[in-house]
Amino acid sequence: MEQNRRFNLSEFTETEKAINNAVRLIEKKLPPSVKATKAGVLLSSTLVLVQDVLLGDEGTIPNTVTKEQVADNMQDVEVRTIQEFDKPVTHVTVRMKNGFTVRESTTCVDPTNYSEEIGAQICLERIKNQVWFLLGFLLQESLSEVKSF
Repeated sequence: MEQNRRFNLSEFTETEKAINNAVRLIEKKLPPSVKATKAGVLLSSTLVLVQDVLLGDEGTIPNTVTKEQVADNMQDVEVRTIQEFDKPVTHVTVRMKNGFTVRESTTCVDPTNYSEEIGAQICLERIKNQVWFLLGFLLQESLSEVKSF
């Protein structure tokens, strides 16, 4: 059963203050010509992240990772097959939205039974499970941050 914790954005007041302080510190290190632009972008981006990523459309924090989120985070897939120790090995690498990569590989006992398509499917399923795990970790981090308010 899906449960969501409801709260309003006033709970993020302390976070917003911390963000503003961080922006001020960053502004001190930027050249005058880019201070307002860079700091404004940082502040805007951070607030959008808090509102759009952590909060659902109705002001709730989802407590689950969906298949759609897993698929959305898997940006590029590269499949290649090479020979290792006289056997074909399929390597699949997935680049996630943030640039992080996840890799898996498969091989076979008998090269006459080898299928790159099946090997790639197996690798992709393993990678989806890893991405689900990683997104679950991030969600847990987000939920624990909100509970600390």
